[in-house]
Amino acid sequence: MSSKISKLDEKPLSAEDKAQELENKKNDVELHSLIKTSRLLEQYNADHLDGVERRRHQRDQLISLGIQKKEKVKVPLQIGFGMMSKQRERDFKALEEARNNGTYHKSIKHTFAAAGGKKKDRPKSERGLKTSMGRFKNGILTLSEREIKAVQREGVKKPSGKKSGGRGGNGGKQKGKGRH
Repeated sequence: MSSKISKLDEKPLSAEDKAQELENKKNDVELHSLIKTSRLLEQYNADHLDGVERRRHQRDQLISLGIQKKEKVKVPLQIGFGMMSKQRERDFKALEEARNNGTYHKSIKHTFAAAGGKKKDRPKSERGLKTSMGRFKNGILTLSEREIKAVQREGVKKPSGKKSGGRGGNGGKQKGKGRH
């Protein structure tokens, strides 16, 4: 017995529906074998490519096999948004083309994942320490001496008036003033 509700309420298929379902499965298997043979043809044709086309083909093959893309170059935010939207358009166009050509199959759907739709934005979770100073690593908050002193003098009022301490100023050689 299945745990899916859609299968619990499912009405038994008629003989005509069963025949149609069987035909669909046969077509899927045939399509899958065609895709495999087209990959062999594609590999044969790839031997005759040159330069940029060959490198592009090799990169696409590696991506389809599951290799990770290299990190993206840092660009200004507005330019990045434009680049991402254009990439989504290209992915969507490739997905539509694959569907129209009949080469789309569930085994290669990961190559069209970006065109699937927008990801839902989740609100960022509020967890962990919200410190404005120090470094928190491995359960230990590390504060520098400067940060500790800054916290200690936080409530103390700074003295006003003449400057105190320091090395002084105007003790060096004077430039541009007349000699007396």
